Formats: sequence, structure tokens, C-alpha cells
Amino acid sequence: MLNLNRKRVSRAIWDTLFADLPDLPWHMIERLEALDPARRTGSTNHASLIALWAVVRYYQPDRIAEVGTYIGKSTFVLSRLGADTHTCDMSHDFKLPIATRITQYNTTSTEMFAKLDGKIDLLHLDGRLQPDDKPHLERLFMPSTIITLDDFEGIEKGVWNAMQIDLSQRILVYPPERHLTERFALGDATTAIILPNLRLTPQ
Repeated sequence: MLNLNRKRVSRAIWDTLFADLPDLPWHMIERLEALDPARRTGSTNHASLIALWAVVRYYQPDRIAEVGTYIGKSTFVLSRLGADTHTCDMSHDFKLPIATRITQYNTTSTEMFAKLDGKIDLLHLDGRLQPDDKPHLERLFMPSTIITLDDFEGIEKGVWNAMQIDLSQRILVYPPERHLTERFALGDATTAIILPNLRLTPQ
């Protein structure tokens, strides 16, 4: 019997996403980290950023929404290919020194989603979804919309957020294994993905 469990499928997907992946300009990440040198709250680690970059580089979304800006490290990665990027954070109001197509909202996720028209290609969650977000996401999502989840480990918010998403027509992809991030001299990533149901190709 062919055993295609979630771990095997996740490994195959990340192997594809990391193939020929160029590195990030870490000097820009360090510039953003300097916005809050005291690190008053958690921030996406570098391994998770390279995993997020692998998703963005492979799928090249045109329109992105992000919950949880903080100092903008993940925002920078999301917008790196020029996507129309909308990001919110009610607790932090750092003005990001990034000259790309980024719209910042110092609001709740629900308030940001309410202001968005049309559809989104990718949703990145680095903050908890709220109950009132659901009707907005139903309006903003397409069948092809990709969701990325930071802090997907243990009982952290990434796991909680995944439980709020209808997975009947989607597949949850676990974070990449360490041998992939070690190519960039990095440790463990906690970025998971929720993808539309996969279609197998002949090659």
C-alpha cells in the first residue's frame, strides 16, 4: 500500500519549494530588526523567514494580506517580488522603511479585512484570527488562495489558526525539515502552509 501521510507529502512539497532557492538579503532584515532592538515581543526567526520566502518565490502571489506586522520582517519577505501587500498590527505601529507596495493598518485583522475589496492570493498569519474574521475571509478567499502560518508548533498560535480554517478542500503542510534550512546555515523553521488540494502531474 502507498503511504502518503501528511509528513511525507509535506516533505515533498518543501523539497520542491526549496529547489534552487536564492538567499535573502539579510542586511535588510537586520535593518528592520533595528526598529525594536529591545525585542519587546516575539519576532519571526530567520529559518521561518527563509521558508516563507520559498513559498512566495515559488507561487509569486499578486495580492497578499498579513495579520501581525510587528517590525515587518515577514512583510518584507512577502512583498519582495512586488506583490500588493496589506498588513495589520493593532499593538505595534512601526513605520517600515521599505519602498514597495505595502499598506499598513494599525487596526485589528477584522477591520483590515473589512477594508479590502477583491480577492487575495495569499494570507500570512502571524497573529490570532478573530471570530469576526471568518465572513471576511470567505469573501476574500479564492479556491487557489494559499495560507501561511507562523509559529506552527506545540500549542502556539499557528496551530490554533490552522484549526480555524476549513480543511475539507485544502491540505495542511507541516513546517520544513531542518536539512532544508541548514543549507542557509539556519535552524528550525515554524512556518506551515495550507494549500488547495493537490493535483498529481504525470512528471
